[in-house]
Amino acid sequence: MAVQLQHMIELVTDQPRLTVRVLPLDSRPSPSRLHTSFVIYTFPDPADPPLVLAEGINADLIHTKPSEVAGYERTYDRLSSVALPSLESLSLLERTAGRLTGQMESET
Repeated sequence: MAVQLQHMIELVTDQPRLTVRVLPLDSRPSPSRLHTSFVIYTFPDPADPPLVLAEGINADLIHTKPSEVAGYERTYDRLSSVALPSLESLSLLERTAGRLTGQMESET
């Protein structure tokens, strides 16, 4: 796990287009739509409306209706409002990777 965290940290540090934000365990976000992971796709051309890809156990769903997309956008906004800022998230990941590496070294 420490190696995976370190890899993620390196990717985010090397790629300015990537951002990682950690949702703390005590953040208590609203439970709506938290049963699945989702991606909101937006496009530079205003004629191309946003869409959502929601991952399911057996199949992924693509939402294109504005009302459905808006629901996921609200969920994203709620999650963003309680997530740690990017630099704090990276710091937490670095501390966690270091702690895990220390645990692995003491076990060997």
